[in-house]
Amino acid sequence: MEIEKKIIAEIKVIMDNPDLEINENSSLMDDGGILDSMNLVNLCLRLEEISEELGFNFDWSGDTMSKSKSMFQSVKTLSAEFRTQQESK
Repeated sequence: MEIEKKIIAEIKVIMDNPDLEINENSSLMDDGGILDSMNLVNLCLRLEEISEELGFNFDWSGDTMSKSKSMFQSVKTLSAEFRTQQESK
């Protein structure tokens, strides 16, 4: 499953809303974003687990969080960061 679809599926689980309308351009944290800080942490923890299954460590702490504004703009930007980290393993 491509990572965008996996992130969307995880958000629906975290939000406990399988009917949530979300796509790769949906805003995650900006004005009108669908995630609050607790849901964001839960999503990042799930992405850590997924990355471990794929053989790398998804880093969303430390220096990576300084990029949080751009990384968490949308499903698309979060997916891009996930792929970047996966490719640099």
